[in-house]
Amino acid sequence: MMNKATFLTVTIALVLLNIFLMITNVERQNEVESLLDFIEQNHKNLDEFIIEGGRVTHPEIDYDNDSDFTLLIFIPEKSCPDCLIYEIPNLNSFHKEYTEHVDVFVIGNNKEFLNQYEAEFSALLLETNSVITEPQMDHLNPYAYLVDSKGNIQSMYYAEVGNERKSKLFYQRMGDFIETISN
Repeated sequence: MMNKATFLTVTIALVLLNIFLMITNVERQNEVESLLDFIEQNHKNLDEFIIEGGRVTHPEIDYDNDSDFTLLIFIPEKSCPDCLIYEIPNLNSFHKEYTEHVDVFVIGNNKEFLNQYEAEFSALLLETNSVITEPQMDHLNPYAYLVDSKGNIQSMYYAEVGNERKSKLFYQRMGDFIETISN
């Protein structure tokens, strides 16, 4: 059996170890939050990239407008509902401010499902089996292409389940980009 001095020593050691681990955990959490803030402030998103040679080729998509760049948003009719819950409000805000720089398309047979997510923008309907790009890329969730006036894909984005932060950062970055090229 342990005597009182040993029990007290072990208890104090465990308490000190617990305090040390809690402080270390808080410091690491602060480092993570600092890195996330840095990423957000600098609008870096590792999931966005330039697609070499990618082009929007669908005949019903008009990207040759007065702007040098157009943001094309595609929402598959069978998109995951968890993505649409935050993607649609972010798109509503973006579309309201930058209407002339964005076109929205629903890929499927019916665009009425957008009403349940309170979509405030109009969308054109494209058939489910439409070939939109060369090379052909298929996405299950909402996605976007930033294209130049010739349809060349300059950047892309796709919504991820549970990643609302990525969606907000994307639309914020696109807004900053449009502001920059408009001045």
